[in-house]
Amino acid sequence: MIRQVLQRDGMHCVLTGNKNPEVCHIWPFWAVNRKGQADKSLKALALVFGRERIINLRKKLANRESNTVDTPGNMITLSRQLHRFWGEGVTFALEPIGPVFNTAHVSTTS
Repeated sequence: MIRQVLQRDGMHCVLTGNKNPEVCHIWPFWAVNRKGQADKSLKALALVFGRERIINLRKKLANRESNTVDTPGNMITLSRQLHRFWGEGVTFALEPIGPVFNTAHVSTTS
């Protein structure tokens, strides 16, 4: 799965273009087991992306049975530094620019 993400993203960080990126989850893997915390995060995202979009995301992301979280559609390549920032919750956000979980084609912008 990691190889798929690296190939899809061209073996570069999708934000900086740096080589040797790390693959990370966009929606955190821990959220599968911490529904209360995940719901708080989703409510905050609803302020930005709208309630309807978040309701659909909740169905896909907060569901143990579907395991959408641990798929290439929920992964992105980032430089080591950006991956660390992302994991620590340093303030930067990513906005979907296409259908969520469409793994056939993923666009990136700088």
